[in-house]
Amino acid sequence: MEQVRNFPAEAPSVRGARNFVQETLADSDADLEVIRLLTSELATNAVLHADSGFLVRVVVNLDVVRVEVINSEPELLLAMRDPSDSGGRGLPLVEELSSGWGAESRRAEKVVWFEVPASVVADDSQPARGGIVMADSRELLFIDVEHDAGRTMVRLRGDLDLATAPELDRVLSSANSEIIVDLADLDFIDAQGLGVISIADRRAREHGSRVTVVHASPFVQRVFRITGLERLLSGSDAL
Repeated sequence: MEQVRNFPAEAPSVRGARNFVQETLADSDADLEVIRLLTSELATNAVLHADSGFLVRVVVNLDVVRVEVINSEPELLLAMRDPSDSGGRGLPLVEELSSGWGAESRRAEKVVWFEVPASVVADDSQPARGGIVMADSRELLFIDVEHDAGRTMVRLRGDLDLATAPELDRVLSSANSEIIVDLADLDFIDAQGLGVISIADRRAREHGSRVTVVHASPFVQRVFRITGLERLLSGSDAL
């Protein structure tokens, strides 16, 4: 089975690409949580570095799901680098969570791809995951802010990615106290969201404070650890 869809080179297309692969694979046994995240990373790269739109191709074989993001910039811009405030977290996630990935430069296009197993073996030692929420066309991210006892509580609901990370950055940059970021109702976060939270923590530490992330799902906790941001995770939900 193969499905293809084109997207314009704009930030909301990253979310559109995630939704496309989720719709395509809705009846499969593949790990949709991983596939959505890795698709988001490759689509973000296409939006940030390509001068034109991009194409997403999903190919399902007996044992493997392959997702390709194709744009008209043949230069290979992908390079593994140490994570920093300016980026560098997306490709480590792709490398760690996929069974294989790569980039191919052709005459008029660049193809970046990843593969994951077509089915997931259940791990009874891990808690069951909740259902993945399909995003619609309404508000992408809701941010609720409360100030209490010298702390700023920021509760997130929706998707945190290239399109919505700037709004969260504006909220976090205005806080002048310890910041608690509650992810209990967050449907999705990728490297762009991680970067904003990391930057906020750096700013807070410059003033003797910090950012703490609470109520992250087991998968999101894994994402924080892969990208070297486990210091932001709360050791307890009793906050």
